[in-house]
Amino acid sequence: MRRRRATQSTPCFLTGWLRGASLLSMRPHHYPDLETPFPGNASEDVAFERALKIGLANVHTLADEVFADLDEHVYGVWWWAPQCSEPGRVRNSDHLWKCIHGIAWNLVEARLVAEQVHLGLETEREFVNAVTNIAGQIEAAPRLRKNALELLSARHTGMNISSFFVKLGSALDCLASAIAGVTALGGTFFAGLPDVRSRLKDLKGGSPGRVLQIDFRTKFEALITDEKIGPADWHDWVQQYRNMVVHRARRQIFAVSRMRDARVEGVSVLTAQPGLSDMEIFLMKEPLLLSEPVECTIEGAFKSTVDLAEATCALLLDVWRQRRADPAILAQPDDWPPVDGKPKRLAKFVGYAPKTLVVPDTLRQVPPELARRLRAAGLLLTQT
Repeated sequence: MRRRRATQSTPCFLTGWLRGASLLSMRPHHYPDLETPFPGNASEDVAFERALKIGLANVHTLADEVFADLDEHVYGVWWWAPQCSEPGRVRNSDHLWKCIHGIAWNLVEARLVAEQVHLGLETEREFVNAVTNIAGQIEAAPRLRKNALELLSARHTGMNISSFFVKLGSALDCLASAIAGVTALGGTFFAGLPDVRSRLKDLKGGSPGRVLQIDFRTKFEALITDEKIGPADWHDWVQQYRNMVVHRARRQIFAVSRMRDARVEGVSVLTAQPGLSDMEIFLMKEPLLLSEPVECTIEGAFKSTVDLAEATCALLLDVWRQRRADPAILAQPDDWPPVDGKPKRLAKFVGYAPKTLVVPDTLRQVPPELARRLRAAGLLLTQT
């Protein structure tokens, strides 16, 4: 990757950022672990997570057990066969595995983006001046940027803060889908955490399968409200922030002043109410901002999501194993409507330069993992 060379007019604190500003840059304390050779008996994904100090053992164990239950003769999860139609079984089985796998994938990407936020914020602190306000107190005031280059780190950092919460929200969505699939809730797999919690809350009855679901609900609600995992409503705030980034007008990111090492610095803080617009907050007289640095919010939200995912997947493992041992205890819903194997609406988009490349209609070589998924779906009958 070509990087812009610093010039004589480039501020000294931007020089280092320009040299390392890429998706490959990390804070220095990570490099010893990143440079450690992978152990021979671990997958690259798991070894990479360990190098980043992300512990997702239960997530991977659940994914591995679902993957192991995919059958290349019965198709889909083998012990769902008496309960689910073949098309529904095939699609639900593979989608469930992908959702569990997606928990880890999104959390790793969130960790990488968080590193970019940290690096950008370190640079942004230099763009402040110490001023004296009307009350005679010293505070930080933003320094005007001289050119687009000096504004680059601010725009880059704002982009990465938004990307971080998109990834975290996607991890929570994948966790919700995993809950819906493993506990056989029915409805759609494409549901968020609030919807899944609502469906769990509505469960009633005393059959052995219902008792299993309600037992999971009780334990899960204890987890999601546990202050050891995160402060009240942390997950709602994360999802509201993600929804704001994706669906609504972007909220303002403010900077406040603080003294550090005998100097004044500007500290970025996030909105306290991402579900409201800026004017709604002022009109309702709600707290405008969180009273902590954005780094604290990001690291706390990341740890809470990892801890919730790990603890929830431990509960889901127990449910999965009980259901496998006694498939009749809880019937797997067949949620897919018969649509002849096609979605209701196919996109007509063919790209901006179609037929630029010669793309085969069928894949002649696929990775072993995908080959097994295809065989378990009855779509690949021989090893390729």
